[in-house]
Amino acid sequence: MMNCYKSVVTDKLTTHIFKDRDSMGQAAAADGAEFIRQLLEKQAFVNIIFAAAPSQNETLAHLVASEGIDWTRVRAFHMDEYIGLPKQAPQCFGNFLEAAIFSKLPFKEVHYLSEYPDAESVCREYTKLLEDYPVDIVFLGIGENAHIAFNDPHVADFNDPCKLKVVELDQTCRQQQVNDGCFASLDQVPTHAVTLTIPALTAAKRMICTVPAPTKAAAAVKTMYGPIHENVPATIMRNHENATMYLDADSGLHALFPVSVITDEISQDIEVACQLADKYHLAAIEIRSVEDTAPEKLTDAQIEKILAVAAKYNLQISALCSSVLKCEQGQENDAQLDGAIAVAKKLGCKIVRAFTYFKSENYDEAALVKKLQKYGQIARDAGVVLAIENEPSVNASSGEKLAKLLDKVDCDHVGALWDPGNSLYGETEPGYPDGYRFLKDHIVHVHLKDAVHADGETQGVALCKGEADFPGLFRALKRDGYEGYVTLETHYKKNVTIDKELMLRPGGSAFSEGGVESTDECLENLFACLYQLIKE
Repeated sequence: MMNCYKSVVTDKLTTHIFKDRDSMGQAAAADGAEFIRQLLEKQAFVNIIFAAAPSQNETLAHLVASEGIDWTRVRAFHMDEYIGLPKQAPQCFGNFLEAAIFSKLPFKEVHYLSEYPDAESVCREYTKLLEDYPVDIVFLGIGENAHIAFNDPHVADFNDPCKLKVVELDQTCRQQQVNDGCFASLDQVPTHAVTLTIPALTAAKRMICTVPAPTKAAAAVKTMYGPIHENVPATIMRNHENATMYLDADSGLHALFPVSVITDEISQDIEVACQLADKYHLAAIEIRSVEDTAPEKLTDAQIEKILAVAAKYNLQISALCSSVLKCEQGQENDAQLDGAIAVAKKLGCKIVRAFTYFKSENYDEAALVKKLQKYGQIARDAGVVLAIENEPSVNASSGEKLAKLLDKVDCDHVGALWDPGNSLYGETEPGYPDGYRFLKDHIVHVHLKDAVHADGETQGVALCKGEADFPGLFRALKRDGYEGYVTLETHYKKNVTIDKELMLRPGGSAFSEGGVESTDECLENLFACLYQLIKE
């Protein structure tokens, strides 16, 4: 697909990310046009619902220019309309569609929501039309609040018994109309509208969703990676058998990879950590210490709080960042793994981090292999995956060493947590490309940190400002189809000095000091790097 930078599949939804709006719209229109042609070969007429919004401009323009479609066999509908505007107001969605497409093609029929005298008549008569002419295709967008049509989160109902209803628009939805330039001020935006419901839209055989612009970035990430819930209405597309979403560089930037951040790199306060994750439209958070409590020792009350705050910001939990086997060989406590798995399951995450014992002259690799095979069976039975990190203080500290170890363990529930930044600490092997080349087939989770060598020591720096080749790594992850999380592990303090021993065993309030400012800088750099890659 020309100019498509990356395609991502989440549940049943396929999302294509493009370099610019025109390429996005051209691809969406080509997709829709081909499906229309296929339907016209098999049935007498095709019924299409169109969204009206600036986000649809490129798609509609390219659809109008499509060849080989007998539009005289197509019925057109539109999906929502304001209540209270004069019929000739340019903001009326029917007028938008009339100018953008309805007047430009010889449709068999065009059915406007605005042609009825009142809302009751609209709902009754349009419902009958949709029953008489079941929808084949819907061209739609999503709102800044992730609504589809005017099904804002507070009125969205995945099992709505109606095909149309009158709704009150929420503040975010109304402000979007101002942001889009449709109205000069919020007080000019109508407060109510009539809309097709979510079941009326998802009844379509094909859903083609076009979502450009940076104002839609958060909604796109939540649609792709958040819980499927009416709080994010567009997530319903992930249950549809034939839905595709098209993003441009601005709306798709934060969705290139599901990005998370280790919370105690920001703060011991889960609310503060989630606020920063939300600022950068992250998909998830990763849990290490919270409220000065190690991850495997979190209480049920703390877990409930974490889940409640994460849900507030529509964030998943990407992994439990435990310190299992980060100890001297022979001093491990198997109960630590049991505790970590129990917490991970309560948090709803599948990844539990582990290590390969601190480096020692008495290291027994064969015993470690048996231990990881045992732990792998426990993980399999629990439905989680152990992600073994290449950490500089442990035995499998490089990509090559960890790959050889995992080959011997040979367990499908034991994989690699790959941190290329760790290779800057005491390893001669470059994390990328060398370490990645050894380990790529084992990677189930990725951590991101950066560092430089200065005065004979390794010093953590802001992400993408050190010696790690992150552009190369991201290109490789994209090329090789990596679908897991990439998690920022800041490990850099902007204005704070952290004790070396604490950096070795991170966690707690002292470690989190200065984390907001440092992590904010790293996330800014991360997405600047990804944006340049899309635009290459």
